[in-house]
Amino acid sequence: MTGMIRSITIASMAFLMLSIEACVGTSGPSPAPQPELDPAGLTVEVENQNFSDATIYAFNNGQRLRLGRVTGKTTETFKFRWYQNELQMVIDFTGGGLIVSEKQVVYPGVDDNLRLIIAARASHLARLRDG
Repeated sequence: MTGMIRSITIASMAFLMLSIEACVGTSGPSPAPQPELDPAGLTVEVENQNFSDATIYAFNNGQRLRLGRVTGKTTETFKFRWYQNELQMVIDFTGGGLIVSEKQVVYPGVDDNLRLIIAARASHLARLRDG
């Protein structure tokens, strides 16, 4: 397995973890069929440590894609198509408050597993932090 981690700090603590996994063939019984790789697909797991519910969007250059809602203190996983190499995450809290991350370079279909953690005390502007 090959991996790389980059993170975005949203408020005091939130990050995207990008990982790349490679499968190695083995001799012996055939493995179970694998789903086809979606060349433009991304998956994001959102862990909401905040008490507030939030709607999550993927955003870049005016294109905004609603991924879904994450109830406070829960985790949700969203799969979506993304054809651009830059991505911002937008967190829109129920009852008010909006946080937009800095742009993050992504490679849909290659590093397609993202993790976003929304801090319990999310209240500041997002800033990029190298992992």
